[in-house]
Amino acid sequence: MREVLDAVMRHLPKGLRYDIEGYLASVRAAAPALFEEAGLPHCENTLSNLLFLVALRKIWALVSGHYRIMRDSIHLVSESGELAVQMGSAEYSSQSDEYHGVQVLSDDFELVLRELGLFQFVTASGPREILLMLQEGCHNGV
Repeated sequence: MREVLDAVMRHLPKGLRYDIEGYLASVRAAAPALFEEAGLPHCENTLSNLLFLVALRKIWALVSGHYRIMRDSIHLVSESGELAVQMGSAEYSSQSDEYHGVQVLSDDFELVLRELGLFQFVTASGPREILLMLQEGCHNGV
């Protein structure tokens, strides 16, 4: 999984990559406690899978969150008759290329996650729940 995670991370913007790397470092540091709380023996393979999935979860949260903020903001201003919303120095509307791009990214990312059977992991409440889901999958032959 480390190779796949490295390949994904290489394509991210530098700032986003650093944020996710920092988050992964904190999850790695908390791993012994996470395994203990879950009543599981520490296993490097499971840890590798956990880190991959929490990285995907973080990316999903950022992508889907950005889309929801844009969508909801545009909806709110449209109720008052405005056609676009100003975010920083950019203006977005439901017809703008930027909005459409974020919408497509969010929709396509969700589709890929669902097709790969990973969507339940990115919508988990946190690393501990993901770890328990991984353990359950091991017992069920997943």
